[in-house]
Amino acid sequence: MKFFSNEWAQQLKNTINANQEYKNSSEGWKSSLILSMKNNGEEQFLFLDLDNGECKEIQIAAQDKLETADFIINAGKETWRRILSGSLSPMQALMMKSLKIDKGNMSDLLPYINSLKELLNSAMKIETDFD
Repeated sequence: MKFFSNEWAQQLKNTINANQEYKNSSEGWKSSLILSMKNNGEEQFLFLDLDNGECKEIQIAAQDKLETADFIINAGKETWRRILSGSLSPMQALMMKSLKIDKGNMSDLLPYINSLKELLNSAMKIETDFD
């Protein structure tokens, strides 16, 4: 399934909502999150509506959604490939500044860091094609 496609986004929503660890760690977290991927000068966005352990919506997002999102997490295509394959941890990527929080405050994310980890673990379960 092609990364950041509509089909991939819907599979991610289903996988997140089936992840009990995500539900357990996300109580109280109501947020909108954009995952952003830069590739060859182009940027793609996935908008996630997260509400107390449920992913209510995921959609391919246009530029206008950037203004309304609480958080934007950005990485290049190769960084996303390495994170989702398990060869790079999200924390390592943050420390190396190859995964960046472009919008939102890291201190607001800290109480939900396990939620974010489980969200990415859900993404790792999807057979993903990056080409």
